Amino acid sequence: MIREQRRHPRVPVSIDGRWRGPNTGSLCKLTNLSLGGCFARTLSTPAVNEPALVTVYLGRGMMEFPGRVVRVEPGVGFGLQFGEMGSETRHQLGQQITQIGRQAAARGPG
Repeated sequence: MIREQRRHPRVPVSIDGRWRGPNTGSLCKLTNLSLGGCFARTLSTPAVNEPALVTVYLGRGMMEFPGRVVRVEPGVGFGLQFGEMGSETRHQLGQQITQIGRQAAARGPG
């Protein structure tokens, strides 16, 4: 049995964005999002433990999420654990996640 290690619930999303690392960057699409991190689909992936910055347009504006790469699926994408973020950014992200979750629940399964 796999033990869930996440502290924050994830919501499935489809959000276009861009990521940048120390040596490279690329377009990406976030496929899940939580207060603790995200998964970014992209063909060009950074290395595990590398710092990265993911930028997306969410809600009314641009949001940037700095963090550390915790998982890489070559040719698919990477998991990013968010680093420190200001209380306002964290609050806005929490509101967006709640709204996305409510919209998904209203649509129902499938």
